Amino acid sequence: MKHFIRIFLPLCLLLLCAAALACGEEPAPTAPNEEVCAHAETELRGATAATCRQEGYSGDTVCTACDTVVNVGTRAKKIDCEYVETGVIVAAPTCEQSGNMQRQCTMCGRIGVPAPIEKLGHALSCGDAVEDTANGLSTDLRHTYSCTRAGCNYSYTALHDGAVGTVPPTCYQTGYKYGTCTVCGVNYRAPDPSVPATGAHNWDEGELMGTVLVKRCQNEGCTATLRESLTPTPPAGGEGGSAGPEPADRIDDAENLYLSMTKIADVKPFTDNNGVYCRIMQGGCTDGTYYYVVINDGYSSNADSISCIRKYNLATGELVATFENLHIAHANDLCYNPVTNEIIAVHNNPVRQLISILDADSLEFKRQVTLDLEIYAMAYDPFENCYWVGISYGYNFAKLDTDFKQIGNEYSGVETGYTKQGMDCDSKYVYFVQWDVNCILVYDKQGDFVKRIDLPAVTEPEPENIFHIGDVFYVGYNSGAGGAMYKVVLNAPKPPEISVSVQELTELPRYTDGAGTLFKMAQGSCSDGTYIYLAMNTNTEGDYRSVIYEIDPQTGAILATFEGINTGLTNDLAYNSITNEIAVIHNKPGARKISILDPATLTEKRVITLSFDVFSIAFDPTTGDYLLGISGGYNIARVSGEDLDQRIATYAGVNTGSTKQGMDCDGTYIYCVQSTSNNLAIYTVDGTYVGSYALPEGVGTAQSICHVGNTFYIGYDNSSAGGMLYAVTVTVE
Repeated sequence: MKHFIRIFLPLCLLLLCAAALACGEEPAPTAPNEEVCAHAETELRGATAATCRQEGYSGDTVCTACDTVVNVGTRAKKIDCEYVETGVIVAAPTCEQSGNMQRQCTMCGRIGVPAPIEKLGHALSCGDAVEDTANGLSTDLRHTYSCTRAGCNYSYTALHDGAVGTVPPTCYQTGYKYGTCTVCGVNYRAPDPSVPATGAHNWDEGELMGTVLVKRCQNEGCTATLRESLTPTPPAGGEGGSAGPEPADRIDDAENLYLSMTKIADVKPFTDNNGVYCRIMQGGCTDGTYYYVVINDGYSSNADSISCIRKYNLATGELVATFENLHIAHANDLCYNPVTNEIIAVHNNPVRQLISILDADSLEFKRQVTLDLEIYAMAYDPFENCYWVGISYGYNFAKLDTDFKQIGNEYSGVETGYTKQGMDCDSKYVYFVQWDVNCILVYDKQGDFVKRIDLPAVTEPEPENIFHIGDVFYVGYNSGAGGAMYKVVLNAPKPPEISVSVQELTELPRYTDGAGTLFKMAQGSCSDGTYIYLAMNTNTEGDYRSVIYEIDPQTGAILATFEGINTGLTNDLAYNSITNEIAVIHNKPGARKISILDPATLTEKRVITLSFDVFSIAFDPTTGDYLLGISGGYNIARVSGEDLDQRIATYAGVNTGSTKQGMDCDGTYIYCVQSTSNNLAIYTVDGTYVGSYALPEGVGTAQSICHVGNTFYIGYDNSSAGGMLYAVTVTVE
C-alpha cells in the first residue's frame, strides 16, 4: 500500500497539469535559458495565426546556432467567423412578410444565420371601384386601393374624397352623391345607401279602366301603379260610356276615320334554356304600361307545345323580360284583368276549353280553368266586369262572368270566311282581328255587326292579336320567325301634301390642312340659327378625321375652318339650343359615340357612349329631346336631352331601300335625308310616317340636312371632289 501511494500521487499531479493545458490555460512565458545556450542569435519558429477553424501559436524562440529553444511560445484562441451577405436570397420578402439573405464566413466559407430583409409593404394604386362607368361617370361611391405587386391580392375600398353634391332620394331610388374625387380623379355619381328611397309615390289622378282606377307614380323612372276598384256608375240613357277617348269614339266619327299604322317594335324569336325555338307569334295583351306577346314553338296541335311570353315597354318598344317554358298550348289569345292583376291565356288548339291564369307581374302559373265553351279568343271588359270570348268552329261570341260562366245566349257573328285571331273590347264595342283580308270586325254589345275596318298592308303577313290604349289600337303581326307590333291610329290626319324645291347655294371645296391632310368628303351638318356647321372628312378607313366649315347661310361663304376634329366619320351633327352645344355622331368606327362640342371653338367638351348604335341625330326644340337614327334599320329613338342613353320612345321607320344619312327636326316634323336615290323621308314628331319625297340628283349624293328659319340646307357629297350645299324649301299643305 505504501508503494502505491508513492506512485499514484505524482501521476495525479501530472494528469492535473495536462488537463489544465488541454483546457486552454496558457503557461506563463519562460525566460531565455541562458544556462543552456549563450549564443546571441535567435529566431521565431512555429508561429501560426489563429483562425475561425483552429487556434494560433505565438512561436518558439530558438537559437539559430544550436537550435536550443530559448523561449517557449503561447497558444492563441480561435477567432470568430466573419460573416458577410452573399446576395443570395434564401426567402424573398413580400408585401406583408420579411425575407432573408444568405450569410457566409469570408475565412472558412461556413454558412451562417441568414440576414433579415425587411418586408416590402404594399405598392398601392388608387382607381375606380367598379368597371361599369357610363358617360365618363363612376357608378360607385368608393374607389379601390390595390397593390400593384405581382402575386399580391391586397386591396381595400375607401369613399371618394372631394367636393360633394347630393341628389335627394325619390320613391324608387336611394339618394345620390356626386363630385370629383381628389384622390383617384374620377368623376362619380352613385347611389348613397345611407339615404334610402322614401317609398312615397306621387300618384297621378288615374285612368279609369271600367270599374278600376289605375294610378301611376309620376316620379321620373318609377313604374309603380295603384289599382282602386270602384263601384261603376251606369252611363246615362243606358248607353256605353267611358272616362276618356276610346276606339268607339273614332269609329263613330266616320268622316274622320283615317288609319295610320306604325311599327313600334320587332318581336324576335327566342330559344329557351332547353333549346326550344319559339318562333310563332300568337296572343297579346297590355296592362297599360307594358304589352305581352306569346311566341310558341310552332307545334300548335300538340298539347305539350312550349311557349314563351315576351314583355315590352309600350312607349319605347324595348324588351323588358322573357318568361319561358310556358305550357299554354297554342296560346291563341291573351287578356289582362286589372282588378285581379292577372293575365289569362286561351289555349285554343288542341283542348279549346282550357285557359291558364298567370300572375301579371311574375307570369307564374296560378291555376287552370276548364270552360263550358270551346273558345279561341278572350277580352276582359272593365266596364261590365266580365269577359267576352270568341267561340270556336264559327264566328259567334259570348259573354262570361268573372267565374268564367256564360251569361245569356251566344251572339251571332258574320261569316267572313277569314281566319279568326285575337279580340278586344271597350265600353261600347267588341273587336275581332282577322286574317287573309287583314281587318278588324266591330260589333256592339248587343251582338249587332257595326263595320269592318281594313288594316293597311305591312311586311308581316298575319295579324294575331289586338288591344288598345285610349283610342289607339295595337296589333301584333306574325312573320313565322317572330313578328312585329304595330300602333294603329284611327283618327290620323290625312298625309300632308309636301313639295320640295332646291337651288344651289355654295360649292363645298376640298381642304388641305397644315400637315398636308386632304379633307374631301362632305358629311354631317347642323345650324345654330346663325351659321351652318358642315363636316368634311378624309374618308380614310380606320383613320377618319374631319374639319368643320362655318358657313354663312345667306351668302354661302365659308367664314372659318376648324381643324383637328377627331369624331370618326362625323356622320351627323345637331345643335342643342338649350345647352348651346353641338352633338356629333361618330358612326365609324365608334357607332355608339357622341362627342359634345363647344360651337364657339369646336373643341370637344365630353364624349357620351350609348348602349346602342346610331348613325344620325337631330334636336327637337319643342321638347328638348334628341332624336337618334338607330343603326341596322330605319327606326328612330327619342331620347332625353340630358341623358342620351335614356330612351323615351322608339318610332318605327319605313324601309325605303335608300341609304340613311343625316336628320333634322323643326318641332313639327322629322326630316331624314337618304341617298342612293336622293330623297327626303318625313315623319311627324310622334313618329308617324308622312312620306318620302324625291330630291334632285344634284352634285353627288345627299348627306346632311339642317335648317335656319323656314329654309333647309342639304349637303351633297361629290365623292373625292368635295360637294355642294343646296338651299331647300319644303312646303307642307
